[in-house]
Amino acid sequence: MGRPERSVSNAPRPALSRSLGGREAAIQPRERMAEGNSNTEIKKRDWGAQNKALRNVVKEAAEDLVGAALRWDEERNAPCKRGRGRPKEFSDEMIEKAMTLKAVTGMDWRKAAGLIAAILSAVGLEGISCTQLFDRAKALAMANTYSKDPLPGVLIAGVQNAGNRERRTVAVDASGIRLNIMGKWLTKQWNGKEVTGWIKLHVAADVDTNEILAFVITTERIGDNTCFVRLMDMLRDEGVDVKKVLADTSYDDGDNWNLMKERGIEFFANPKKNSTGKFNGCSSRGLQVLRRMEIGETEWKIEIGYGMRWKIECTFSDFKRLFGDMITSRKPLWMALELYWRTLAHNLYKGILMRHRAEGRASC
Repeated sequence: MGRPERSVSNAPRPALSRSLGGREAAIQPRERMAEGNSNTEIKKRDWGAQNKALRNVVKEAAEDLVGAALRWDEERNAPCKRGRGRPKEFSDEMIEKAMTLKAVTGMDWRKAAGLIAAILSAVGLEGISCTQLFDRAKALAMANTYSKDPLPGVLIAGVQNAGNRERRTVAVDASGIRLNIMGKWLTKQWNGKEVTGWIKLHVAADVDTNEILAFVITTERIGDNTCFVRLMDMLRDEGVDVKKVLADTSYDDGDNWNLMKERGIEFFANPKKNSTGKFNGCSSRGLQVLRRMEIGETEWKIEIGYGMRWKIECTFSDFKRLFGDMITSRKPLWMALELYWRTLAHNLYKGILMRHRAEGRASC
């Protein structure tokens, strides 16, 4: 006997919202979810512009290195600038640009030192050795970050490209970065503990530009909410004008709501599903829970512009697309410092995309 033919129905399929049991929140257009952020434009991603930006980020990193080298060569040879002792062969700006170039190319230390030497020799300048680059990069990164943090489990913390612009809407979240095989082995051998195999990158990012404003790098055992106050304190200390902070349920803590209220910052963390609206010493959170119960979760998110929290996920996506999701360093401190230079290179990449958008050629 042959197999019976399968009957095909021509009846129209039910609407998506009906097939999902009325969960319209899953299909809300981005324009509605972003109504609370009038300054944020929602555009389709231009992959051609993304590819062009990836090429330009290497080009601009190399050009910045040459520019910094020429400026330093002119400055250190000027008679009025000479002081006691021998001047540095390479300025801090040169080291910063060199490490940015290393981060965007993904080269190891010896290959990066060879590339930097080739670039500098093309303009008649002497290159830097691998050892000198290693030592200067470590000293510079440690000087520019909060390496001695009172929180246990924190490797380093710092602020990147957080100069005053206009009032910023910030999203906060954390993501894991995998360790390489050697890194796992060394961590287990020297710490005497079994490790899960990643370190965590806690980030406060601008939802309009996807730039990383502040970061904290910790071990995998540190929770997301533990670093929230640290991120906010660093932004305040650097003079960043924050108007709104968006976070997921892991940051739904009464202390966070009260802290942001004291500083005059709008704070919205998606309350837990079983929240009852009791104040319990936190009126700002209780009022938002009551409002969500009154108009529904979907309309509440639209009203406060909570839909733009997804831009922090775009930040992590861009970061891992540019550098991969694995760290190549072997020791814990250098794992953290490698992520520090990657955040600097990531902001250079996003700056190029922002210029494309300003010129009307692309979208971030």
